[in-house]
Amino acid sequence: MSQNRVVVWWDAEAGAEQWRVELQQQNSEGLYEAAQVSDDAGFPVKVTQFGPLDEDLLIQSIKSHFPEARISLRF
Repeated sequence: MSQNRVVVWWDAEAGAEQWRVELQQQNSEGLYEAAQVSDDAGFPVKVTQFGPLDEDLLIQSIKSHFPEARISLRF
């Protein structure tokens, strides 16, 4: 089982509608904690390049940067 997971969601509540991505890492107790979010300056995926119907392309980009992570969509 991967110790990283990525949660992806379309955020329509923060003013500017856009994708949000959160990289979570498993801690020593087995719980997942946020390690990086798409708003961080060093986040490798530029989510603003993807529109509301581009989730497949976004997920492909995420997989290329985090190949071992489990990816899930939040609705």
